[in-house]
Amino acid sequence: MKSIYVWELTLENFAAHPVWEQKVEDDWDWDNFDPLDQFLPYGGESPVDVASFDRCLVAARFTLADGTVLPGYFVPDTSEYTPSYFFAVIFTAEGPVHSWFTAPRQGEIYQPTPEELASNYAKLGRAAAAVFPIHFESSVPLINGPTGGTLHGFYYDDENNVERFAA
Repeated sequence: MKSIYVWELTLENFAAHPVWEQKVEDDWDWDNFDPLDQFLPYGGESPVDVASFDRCLVAARFTLADGTVLPGYFVPDTSEYTPSYFFAVIFTAEGPVHSWFTAPRQGEIYQPTPEELASNYAKLGRAAAAVFPIHFESSVPLINGPTGGTLHGFYYDDENNVERFAA
């Protein structure tokens, strides 16, 4: 199977393959895209050894503050256990909701505008009080890495590279 860019992954991709791994391929377009944004379905055994990957994406269940459960995925990063490093994405009928704000294809994390926050809440169909905190857990067994976590808002780094969140 050919690799898929992270921004192209869908709920259907995760239903078919709950774990996606970064792999370097000979045919990657190194001039136009960051190869770290490309993933392949994981075909290995369960439980998944998170420490064996440079990076992987894992299907997860997200429970909003009001008890609503939504599908999505997160990065079970083994080097940093802070919420923004989970790079969680929740799938909604209105489109994906990212747990962090990054300038498209530039990798710079920035503070979200009120309009961007409103757009995320509209996709979730709820106000902030019904959304946060969000608890999430892996949909597949994992070892040697985080299996879930809690999001307190939408994450970004301030001008001093200090992790912050906006709700």
